[in-house]
Amino acid sequence: MTPYDLLGVERGADIDDIKRAYRSLAKKLHPDVNAGDESAADRFKEITAAYNLLADRRKRAEFDRNNPSKRGKEDGVQPWQKGGAWFDFEIDESTGERTIDLFGDVAGTRLGRVKGAAATSLWMKGEDIAETLKVVQSEADEGICKLVTTMTGITVAVDIPEGTGDGDIITLRGFGIEGFGGGPPGDLNVIVSVIPDPAIEERG
Repeated sequence: MTPYDLLGVERGADIDDIKRAYRSLAKKLHPDVNAGDESAADRFKEITAAYNLLADRRKRAEFDRNNPSKRGKEDGVQPWQKGGAWFDFEIDESTGERTIDLFGDVAGTRLGRVKGAAATSLWMKGEDIAETLKVVQSEADEGICKLVTTMTGITVAVDIPEGTGDGDIITLRGFGIEGFGGGPPGDLNVIVSVIPDPAIEERG
């Protein structure tokens, strides 16, 4: 299944269509809305990975150029869902030596194999994550700073710019999942959900 399939958009969809599709799915599948539902959590990770690829013009163009491979890992995860190149590794129990097979971030082709010290020093960027942040209409209109606690347990201050709309996405670099082997962490995508002001609702 391609990123387009996961988000339910056509291959020629523009970035606005992709954002709308992601916002809609993210609201339904977010872990806060589906506590304890592992299937929804897995789907949420999949659509976030799909959005991160399609929202990046360079990665999307490369993906389209090469065409997605049908090959995935045994668990059914496609290479692009790892947010870059992906790998398999094994450790020789008798020697403790680590061997890592590297695969391309688009077509799933094997890039090479590294062993020993080279394998030990290999690093990769961490996965991106997403959280939904609710603000009332007046806060979105005027701008405000709010705190959001991520699925990793950290609390981050998020600046909501003046005029932010419902479903807008604010990306905070480096607040995602920790990288592998000392690699940089992924990013945090904050999906803004604008709700009516309580006072206005009461008057209505």
